[in-house]
Amino acid sequence: MGRKPLLLETLEDRVLCDAAPVVTLTVPPTPLIGSQVQVTASFSNSTGTAPVGNPGTHGTGYAPYIDLLIDHTTNVTGSGGGVDFISGTNTATYLGQTLTVTKLTFDGSGHVTHPYAVDSTGAPLVISAPAGYGPGDTLLVIQLPFGSFTTTQPTANVVVTLTVSNQAELNNPLKISARGGFEYGNDALNNPATDPSIVGAYQTTTITPQVISLTNTYIGPENETATGPNYPRQYQVDVTIANGQTLSSLEISDLLPSTMQFDGSVQVLVHGVVTAAYTTLSTPSLSIPGGTLTEQLNAPITGTGGVDATLLLGFFVPRIDSSSGVIIPAATGAVNSGVDTTATASAQGIWNPIDLGDPQGVVAAATPVSQTLQEKSIATQESVSIVNDVGAPGATPGDTLQYTVTMQVSDYFAMQNLNILDTISDGQRIDGSYIPTFTWTEHGVTYSALAFQGADYTVTPHYSTPGDGNPLDGTDGTTAINFNLSAEMVARGQDALLLGGGIPNSGTGAGSLPNNPPLPNGATTVTVTFRTVIQSAFSDNYPSGNAQLNPRDVLSSSVTASGTVLQVSNLASTGNTASDGSAASVSIINSGVTQTIYAINGDTDLSAYTGSLGQILVAPGDTVTYRLEYS
Repeated sequence: MGRKPLLLETLEDRVLCDAAPVVTLTVPPTPLIGSQVQVTASFSNSTGTAPVGNPGTHGTGYAPYIDLLIDHTTNVTGSGGGVDFISGTNTATYLGQTLTVTKLTFDGSGHVTHPYAVDSTGAPLVISAPAGYGPGDTLLVIQLPFGSFTTTQPTANVVVTLTVSNQAELNNPLKISARGGFEYGNDALNNPATDPSIVGAYQTTTITPQVISLTNTYIGPENETATGPNYPRQYQVDVTIANGQTLSSLEISDLLPSTMQFDGSVQVLVHGVVTAAYTTLSTPSLSIPGGTLTEQLNAPITGTGGVDATLLLGFFVPRIDSSSGVIIPAATGAVNSGVDTTATASAQGIWNPIDLGDPQGVVAAATPVSQTLQEKSIATQESVSIVNDVGAPGATPGDTLQYTVTMQVSDYFAMQNLNILDTISDGQRIDGSYIPTFTWTEHGVTYSALAFQGADYTVTPHYSTPGDGNPLDGTDGTTAINFNLSAEMVARGQDALLLGGGIPNSGTGAGSLPNNPPLPNGATTVTVTFRTVIQSAFSDNYPSGNAQLNPRDVLSSSVTASGTVLQVSNLASTGNTASDGSAASVSIINSGVTQTIYAINGDTDLSAYTGSLGQILVAPGDTVTYRLEYS
């Protein structure tokens, strides 16, 4: 008569169990019904006590694996379903490598026999379903691609793709648990009598299936905007419905806060195509900031696995808010950090579930966090591009970078003494063969992009000649470039002022500033470009400790634009300065580094070591030769 399997949960602490496998889980908390979800099981070996008389194996475990339990049937009701795993390429991976997964189902008594772990008699462990799991649920045993795992070894992040049933219950949490283990325990020998398998403790989390999800995105530059109707912006509300599920009477809403004025522009898309088949249920005022826009689709809509419906709402930031308070102080031009309360942007519809056992009803979603839009009298953005790529594609030494600084002046402000100060990081130098350019648009007139006159921009180096690697001696490797915009405007036969679209050429006099369209003029904008050349080495400040530019080293530029704020009535100075900053960067491209297995036990023919899924199979004691290639 065969030996009756021993029913065990987690092994008790033993003298030799110095290796301590730990697995932590990262999951998307609210996936859509019927969707695929990626679960990350992070395996590590926490420090333990060295075996008595064998300090050389301190903390190391051998033949590591992960047990992943998924709620397939236990916590579901009616005809619904839970979470499942469908084996195949890339469904369980480590660094892109497909791993071996054994899929087991708990029997009617809630037990499965483990494929690797054994007790001190050498008998396979029979695993009892822990609390919250039972017959029909799934145990995935994932073999890690290591012969051993030390306490100092980096965490191994295993990505497992699971599928939420298309008949899962709405808002019903489904459990996922994981633990680690070492098949051979504390040494590489198969000697269970003295060194049985080590099994860790479960870590448990849940996912809660949903029918609908929502995002709300600001369409505009750098979460900021200059104020006034010449700077129209948008919010984009994207609705995703669970694949194959149908909603009727879908409503999409967005709430504008008191500092944003609806401009009347609305667009609705269904599956990426603009549609007119919708009904407006509520609309914000065209003269008072704030308010809610709600549009309802006229026809049912079925989820496709991507964005299914989109609402685009247009707005601008006016001079005064819904309480007639001035949004940006006229005398200072100080930034107003307007909190966008479109965290209450929402969508709801009547759900007609695939699972006929689930009730038909209203489902809804809302954006999870608020956004902050910086409302400004002067707004600045900086970008960078490669205009002469002399080496490998992407940023490398010898390439020429072009930085572009753009600036917008509020419709409700006038500025003088306009200046742009840009600082570039070590590792690049100003391109002396290229003279920076400047163009601006004011009151409907665009002044062509021309090169700066030499007197109107200055370049100040802050680097050693030659570099000495010491940023503490007053040289940090940076270069400052100062652009005197007002002086350049005067040199081109214009005045030194930049007037917003709502400011007449001689000021408003006794008149008041407009709050809504029409304005007397269009937007007032500025564009400045300059170039740098990537060097082969840093001169003063070495981020990596190595003077040579290395892959992934970052080169950057930071900019501040400023101007003196004028009184809009007579264009006299208020004595205050308004400013705004931005930045841009590039990274030196990563080198082509590849690592492959060249031989096992000296044999370069790896066919005998290749598994059914194409993975390389090795055992404790094998000698593995790796090939590293660098380009």
